[in-house]
Amino acid sequence: NLPSSLLKAQDAGSKAGQLWKDAQSAFSSGDYARATGSLEAIIKISGASTVWSDHTVVPPAPPKQQWLEPVFFMLGAAYFDAKDWPNAIGVLNRYRQLFPKSPHLTQVIFSQGQANLWGGHPEDAMPLFASLLPLPDYHVKAFMFLVEANFRAGKPDAAIALMEKEKTQPNLNPNFVYKMNIRLFPLYLDAGKSDQALALLQHMDEDIAHVADVPLFNGMAERLGDL
Repeated sequence: NLPSSLLKAQDAGSKAGQLWKDAQSAFSSGDYARATGSLEAIIKISGASTVWSDHTVVPPAPPKQQWLEPVFFMLGAAYFDAKDWPNAIGVLNRYRQLFPKSPHLTQVIFSQGQANLWGGHPEDAMPLFASLLPLPDYHVKAFMFLVEANFRAGKPDAAIALMEKEKTQPNLNPNFVYKMNIRLFPLYLDAGKSDQALALLQHMDEDIAHVADVPLFNGMAERLGDL
């Protein structure tokens, strides 16, 4: 959080500092409508804009406006937590345009990918999640969201292919493999690949110690048996 005293020292004056304090309080209490109102007001006072265009290259914010970074960050988070996906997508993208060297950039990209996914734009989410795969701290969760994005985009075969390829990688965490297997099983069944589904269950049975939800596993076996 940026202390309100730092905001007061900027061109926006003390009004921005008061709005910042109000936004922090509102955000902490879950009053996202009030928080976004105060944050949007700070941005308006500063002369900046949340408007963005993916067809326009926007230069980084000038040094005198770098103080707006936490304002944009909290604004994107408030829209995200309120599940206002269109505004979350717009603000997070604008954040990336204005603050391309931010230490929070990976978190913003991940949140923007989720907002696109849940907001009905899985195709736009795919490259965002894919860009995070090389990062160890984000790989597993970004990968699983990438699988889901392919599925929601009507590409179940691509989702299957992603997981089959990933499972050939060495030294995978067993919990990660379990997550892939749980997601892969219904995709196999829906694709009519019962042989692959059976082989998957047999592999899971051989490593039952890492099956986190045994009733779910038994339900999967029963579903395959019904077929």
